[in-house]
Amino acid sequence: VIFRDGLGVERNYDEAIKWFESAAANGDAYAHWNLGLMRENGQGSAVDIESALGFYNESLELFRKELVAEPENHRTTNRWIGELNHRIRWLSSKSGQPLPPIPMPSTPRSGSGRQTTP
Repeated sequence: VIFRDGLGVERNYDEAIKWFESAAANGDAYAHWNLGLMRENGQGSAVDIESALGFYNESLELFRKELVAEPENHRTTNRWIGELNHRIRWLSSKSGQPLPPIPMPSTPRSGSGRQTTP
């Protein structure tokens, strides 16, 4: 992010991509997200919506795995999942692709079928 945004250093998209790709290769969801943002905005390469969607979908899957592995961070992780779902649906509609289904959160229910408060 430092190189992408020029925070204390000269802005350098190639250097930012190098570091994001290194982190993404190690399964970092935020790195995939940032690579998607850079492709979507044409930072360091031409605008590539298809590639951006690929990075966003990979980031989404990694955040979902993180949600299962670290349920104590569910508030933050659910926020990122919601934002990614929104961005993926928006970009898909913009590129003419069929929209992915909206995932519905599961609601805890009691034995009687009534909704319970978590």
